[in-house]
Amino acid sequence: MLLTDDAELKKGVSKWTVGIQAEIAKRGIYCLTPFPANTLMWSHYADNHRGICIEFGKDNDLISKARPIHYFAEYPALTAKGLRARPLQVVLNKSNEWGYELEWRLIGSRTVPGPTYMDCQFVRLPDGAITAVIVGCENPFFDEVAAIVAEHAPSVVVRRAVRDPKSYKLDIVTPTAEQQTDLQADERSQYAVAGDSQRP
Repeated sequence: MLLTDDAELKKGVSKWTVGIQAEIAKRGIYCLTPFPANTLMWSHYADNHRGICIEFGKDNDLISKARPIHYFAEYPALTAKGLRARPLQVVLNKSNEWGYELEWRLIGSRTVPGPTYMDCQFVRLPDGAITAVIVGCENPFFDEVAAIVAEHAPSVVVRRAVRDPKSYKLDIVTPTAEQQTDLQADERSQYAVAGDSQRP
């Protein structure tokens, strides 16, 4: 019937789509990238370099469950048989225009036990999963972030993203207190020399 009746076909596809959306809604999707110095990621997801980036180690039961995103120019063909064989396919595909992110995703579940089991809306991080907090190059609260991390997670390193002085890229550094003061002074002098009153 579905093959010969357009109305039934549309109804079947609609029902199938609603079913997929319902299954996705039962899960949490956590997005990651292996490149903390990616300028566009800081621009798009960290309040234009004013936020922070949390660095996770790979050698734990949770982060090792992350799966890579596949990028396409066109929508990949999805069939009921294909989704049964690869049920996560629908949440692991994106337009190739997002390929610069080199994204990986953790798929949390409220029903499947194990490292990705969701307690309310969140998965639980294993001990030692967070290895560093990286402060954005436009974030004025490095010292405050460092103090919070030192108080609550003293084994976690605090790093800073800084603009490379010679090229369009970011460097991730682990500054001492003295170096942090120098970095802030360098940032101010770069814009003073350029005569630019607004930072990019």
